[in-house]
Amino acid sequence: MQEHYLKKYLFSVLINKELNRLQKHPYETLPNLGGPFDLKDEHANSTTPFLRYLFESVVVPFPFLTSTKGALWPKLQIFMEEWAKIEAGNGVEREEIIRRKRIKNKGERTMVLMYSLAIKTVEQRAREKQDMLLRQQRIKDERLQQQQQQKEEEEVQERLDQIKLDIDITRDNKHLRAADEPSDPQQQQGHPSQSRSRSASPAMYSIVIHGVRINVVGVRAVKEKKHVREHEHAEFIISSRFADGQEFVVARRYRRFKRLYHTLRREFPKQEFPVLPSKSVPKAGSSRSMATREKDRISLRGYLHNLAKVSQEVVDSRAFVAFLTQDPIDLTEEELRDVQTRVATDEHRMAQQAKFDHEVAKKVDELDEQLKEVKLDLLQPGGVSRLFSALRHIDDVNNLPPLYQTVFEWGCMSFASTLYHVFTSSDDATLNFTQLKRTHMLMPYRAMWAILKISNPMAMMKGIMDLFLAQPFGSRSLMQRIISGNMQEVVSEYKKEISEIEEDIDDPSLCEKIRNYVYAPRSVINQIFPDD
Repeated sequence: MQEHYLKKYLFSVLINKELNRLQKHPYETLPNLGGPFDLKDEHANSTTPFLRYLFESVVVPFPFLTSTKGALWPKLQIFMEEWAKIEAGNGVEREEIIRRKRIKNKGERTMVLMYSLAIKTVEQRAREKQDMLLRQQRIKDERLQQQQQQKEEEEVQERLDQIKLDIDITRDNKHLRAADEPSDPQQQQGHPSQSRSRSASPAMYSIVIHGVRINVVGVRAVKEKKHVREHEHAEFIISSRFADGQEFVVARRYRRFKRLYHTLRREFPKQEFPVLPSKSVPKAGSSRSMATREKDRISLRGYLHNLAKVSQEVVDSRAFVAFLTQDPIDLTEEELRDVQTRVATDEHRMAQQAKFDHEVAKKVDELDEQLKEVKLDLLQPGGVSRLFSALRHIDDVNNLPPLYQTVFEWGCMSFASTLYHVFTSSDDATLNFTQLKRTHMLMPYRAMWAILKISNPMAMMKGIMDLFLAQPFGSRSLMQRIISGNMQEVVSEYKKEISEIEEDIDDPSLCEKIRNYVYAPRSVINQIFPDD
């Protein structure tokens, strides 16, 4: 940083000297600009090398000047010589002097910025070379990740096809058993069913991220004896398989996930990690038939996937590997049944997602040709006017022209697909739905409905903006409340980290200075660290 400002200061001094020389002795300085004024083109002997380079590289090659085919510069030379003979006075008004000075300062700052960005020091060039290598490595990693994701998608599609095939086989076997089933119960006991349900591997329904396959396959209840009575808590069963083929099954409590988050934050301070999802609170009187802590299992699986997606260094870190491999366990019969039940739930969810995606893609393909006709109609003269006229005069969607009904149906399908992926099939669906509920609780629907009744569109937009951006009595606006409400978990984590750092620093005066700088107005910060 000091090297950068020193270089900028030196450029400022040199360019200021050249501009002052050109201003005080213009006729003696013009030959040093080169180009048409100096045909010798001796850069080393020029007293104004920065102005000479700018003149020859920017001014002379300008299209309007090159189109004169060299007829302008001799005339300009004659004009300057005749102007020197006149010895015109320098009597100008004060405002004109101030305006010229401002123009000169602005041009000088622009030239300093240009040369400071163009001319690099040895350390800056080495840093740029290192950044280029890192950028190339990042591009290579992204390509490998894309290939890996494509391979994973193919594996998922194969698993879905296998699931559909198993469902069809199971349905056929049921029909065959129903046809061949003996009426005698004793005879029925003597002929056990030969078709067994397929037991899926826990690591089957997970994706490979940076060489590791992670899945939260189940939840088990563990009783811990306290001073007076036993307490029951849940442990999440995590199955992981690494690139070398090793597979581990471990059980972790929720607080271990939180400890992993803080450990990774301390080990990789420059990385941005996703915030740990909060526990889901069961509703009073909820049915016990639902699998225990299923929402937490899915949320934590998505959380581990997001952690692994941060970087390869995070996946290879000691804390992350220890979290997945330390203290492996053997599953009991009851835990195996629970894992199989949850795997079957994942199977059903994936089959439903594949079916939904197939139906949406099929419907979009059917509407594709009609959408092309709508686009061509809008590109025709008056196409947009016809569209708004139809929307203005028709109250029912079913009464729209067929082409516009196609657009509406396509929009509904796309919107439904987005809602399904965001709030149902994704591992982050619980977190997304929680944020949606927070936003829904703060939305003033009645006030918005009253504003939307205004016929004037400008007044309507102004009313909506005032509703969301107004700050009554200096308090926070509605938009600020919505954003801060959705970021409450992140803000809470940062506040905890700030408190821990303040305890480690153990200097209240220094912490107060840092806090004052962070919350200082922009004008004060610019005075401390002026912009480039």
